[in-house]
Amino acid sequence: MTELLSLRDCARRLGVASHRIAYAHEAGLLPDVHLRVAGKRIYTTADLRRVAEYFRIELDKENKVRRTDE
Repeated sequence: MTELLSLRDCARRLGVASHRIAYAHEAGLLPDVHLRVAGKRIYTTADLRRVAEYFRIELDKENKVRRTDE
């Protein structure tokens, strides 16, 4: 099942400020999402992984941020 997230939820999940994600889309550094509702971006699992990859954040199989113990 595909999980749908708002920009705010995506940012919280990844630990990145939402304005940084929005800027990356607007600057063309990240492809825009395919789904919008009322003009707002809706992130699918694939979109979440794409954003995480852009910010060099590792996700586990459950799309949670992978923590590394140093």
